[in-house]
Amino acid sequence: MTRVSLLLYTFLLATLFTVSAHSAPLVQPGNHVISFTGVAQSEEGAPGDVLYLRGIKFMAAGFQPVSELRLRDPAAKPLLGPGWKDPGREDSLTIASAGIGEIKCQIPYKAAGLVLDYVCPDYVDQPITMRLNNSRIALQPLHQRYECCVFLKRGLTGVVLASTPPAYNLWSVYNVALGPETHGEARMELALDNGNDPLSCGEYRLHVYAAREPDDEVWPNAQATFRLSGVDLSQYDGYIASITAPYATSGYASLTDTSNFSWGGGGTPVEAGKWARWAVPFETCRNYTTAGDGVLKLSQLSGLHMGVGNPSRALQKEYLVGAPQFYSGNPPRGVTVVGYEDKKGRPAPMEELVPVPAKSRRPMFFEGTGIQSIAFNGDSVWLGTDSGLVRTSRSKPGLQLGRWAQTEGLVDDDVHAVRVDGNDVWVGTTGGVSRYDGSTFQNFTVENGLLPGPAMALTVTPEAVWVGMTRGLTRFDKKTKQLSAYRRYGGWAPESTGGQGVPISEGRGVYADVLTFDDQDGTVWHGAAGLSHTDAQGGDLGHQHGSTSRAIGIYPQGELLWYVDAGGITLQRKSGKEIKRYGLGRPLGIGNTQRSRVITGSSNDPTGNLLWVIYNDGVGFFDPTREQFHWSPAFSLALGGLVPQSVAADEQRLWVGTDNGLMVFDKSKASQPWLAIDYECPADVRAAGVKLGESYDVGCGDCWQRTFVDTTRAVNGGEGSLCLEFAVGYQKESKACLSHSLNLDVTGTSGLSFWAMSDRQRQFCVYVRRTADLTGKVKDSPTETWRTVVTLGPQWRKYTVPFGEMQRLSTESKIPNESVYITGIDFERCAKDFNCPGDTGRLWVDQLGWIVDAQARQSFGRNQ
Repeated sequence: MTRVSLLLYTFLLATLFTVSAHSAPLVQPGNHVISFTGVAQSEEGAPGDVLYLRGIKFMAAGFQPVSELRLRDPAAKPLLGPGWKDPGREDSLTIASAGIGEIKCQIPYKAAGLVLDYVCPDYVDQPITMRLNNSRIALQPLHQRYECCVFLKRGLTGVVLASTPPAYNLWSVYNVALGPETHGEARMELALDNGNDPLSCGEYRLHVYAAREPDDEVWPNAQATFRLSGVDLSQYDGYIASITAPYATSGYASLTDTSNFSWGGGGTPVEAGKWARWAVPFETCRNYTTAGDGVLKLSQLSGLHMGVGNPSRALQKEYLVGAPQFYSGNPPRGVTVVGYEDKKGRPAPMEELVPVPAKSRRPMFFEGTGIQSIAFNGDSVWLGTDSGLVRTSRSKPGLQLGRWAQTEGLVDDDVHAVRVDGNDVWVGTTGGVSRYDGSTFQNFTVENGLLPGPAMALTVTPEAVWVGMTRGLTRFDKKTKQLSAYRRYGGWAPESTGGQGVPISEGRGVYADVLTFDDQDGTVWHGAAGLSHTDAQGGDLGHQHGSTSRAIGIYPQGELLWYVDAGGITLQRKSGKEIKRYGLGRPLGIGNTQRSRVITGSSNDPTGNLLWVIYNDGVGFFDPTREQFHWSPAFSLALGGLVPQSVAADEQRLWVGTDNGLMVFDKSKASQPWLAIDYECPADVRAAGVKLGESYDVGCGDCWQRTFVDTTRAVNGGEGSLCLEFAVGYQKESKACLSHSLNLDVTGTSGLSFWAMSDRQRQFCVYVRRTADLTGKVKDSPTETWRTVVTLGPQWRKYTVPFGEMQRLSTESKIPNESVYITGIDFERCAKDFNCPGDTGRLWVDQLGWIVDAQARQSFGRNQ
């Protein structure tokens, strides 16, 4: 069979269900009962429709239809129970909330599966329960029409639903014909031959073929796209991609969100003719642009893209790609785990990843609520959340004094910004702006003169309230009570390459999501991509910093201005002349330099001496006096697996809103070190400066080691410990080393403590590296290394190593106790030191911390 005829044959099979309405005999009456039920609340708050079902095809092996049922067909009426409503969307029947739609029919003996044609209303977010006789499965509440294959099995009790999860055809299939506007051709069809149909392999697979013109180096777009809009991924921790090709190549995968940001998912080699499968944990997916916030939001994903590299010196390429599988917990064993290492997208294999225990996702207050904005007013604290407006108390942060959503009069539940103006609380939401006077809401939308799109930021002046929006600015005049809209262009555009800020078309992008009132001259500073300036009457006063700097915070100070962007802070004159630029670089308090670290939020301290910042991996501050960024060890570890989204400082405490609740910290403890590391979530490993994965070059050429978090072993009921699996080489200098890279001032502590064990009794050196420079600013500051030897056995044991008992390598002097600034801790086994060439084994370490007395312990920031 030629390629053209094969593709045509595959295409005809793929469209069999949707094109031919009566290509198979109608199903006959019988005693088998198929039913559907679900619960949903409509947008008006009343019980609503749950499911719109058009039809069911009964498929035999080889994905051949043997019979079918169209619910609106008059011949189907005798088979339907009373739970169906007529009519539904797109020639379907409807099931109402809590209702049961039953179908009594005969399931043909040859049927191995059912293909469902259904869709759910947008407000349905809970699974649909499908039953057959005494079996049941859960169906995804899909909001667009996709094909769903449900598997059957037969036993002694008859035919039932198989426990295999349903397969969904979410592929975006398109064909590009050769023409003047294209570079070659690309064809994509469902792969339904040679055992690739859903009933044979358990999934919908896609066949991709592409060809380029002989004189053209550019290939047509031939990447497979699996649609995710409307698919609930919140219960999963990652996905598995699979690809096969007739030639050796490399496979890749990435995610796209509804703002068209791309989230890299790494890649893997593909051997010719073999299936390559690799796992991509969501926590490793990154968007490295300054315009992105570096946080993957599962609720906003729109597509998963997979493809292969271009074959060299070839004019054609093709491959098969399997439907992605989503998993919970750790990636399945036997599957390669990959992630991205740097901004260039180089894949970095990761042997083991750190799990995120449930306790590491628990906040101090308001669990289950994403907090996106924080504002103070006396003892009241107003929280803008993803589920409405919340009021709490400064003195009692966990006390909910009120909660308002659309049902109470708020214009929209998704709150981006909150500002207090006297007795009024102004609320910026996705659907408009609300003013709350303490008893009622006054709402402003497009109908009142507000610009279209979400209200991203608010600021208050004596004369007006300004609203930063996706398409410009809106000004509410307090005296006239009128809105004035100032449509602007620019900002950062999600649809542009890399998410950078460029001039944007109408209706897309974000123009202003930061707003600040300058009380010196009555003007307003604002930004999204770069910094803009507007006078009190809405006149444009210019733009600074181009369009590739993601604006985070703006703080006027006399004739000067502090401008915070994703990559650092600039002190400048208001005219735009830069005085000094402070790059994010390597913040004090954390040892590893994460290339993808960006600032995602900021707050001016009431004292005016600090700028508090949240990073995509923690919490910290910028000290203008020392001209240094800090990463707070105590606060960042307390966040655990929570993602910081907003930050505000009062006189004593720092309030951090996360994707799951509120954290409130004592500001005086921001620079204190962590007390102990449990290695139970990514924040722990990051703070300890540990790099996971394999290494073949540990100071020698014939040794190997792998560092990972072992979730099967931990101290005192913990969730995991750090494990070094090693093979010491045979050279004299061969060694295994479990390394911690720190940047931590632990002054006031008297030593090191940890729990450890090995698979058999053996000795390890414990090295502590320290520097005398406590500012982090001295270039090439001398580093001292101190050492002790510990003997580990096959059982957990706690070790305490006073600094005074460690020996300095160059002299016999002791570590001084007056100040200790630690830059690294290593656990090492060397062939030369212990006469152990060729030794292989494992080392486990848990609860690495510091020796402190009872009084000092009370002042530390974590694990009190």
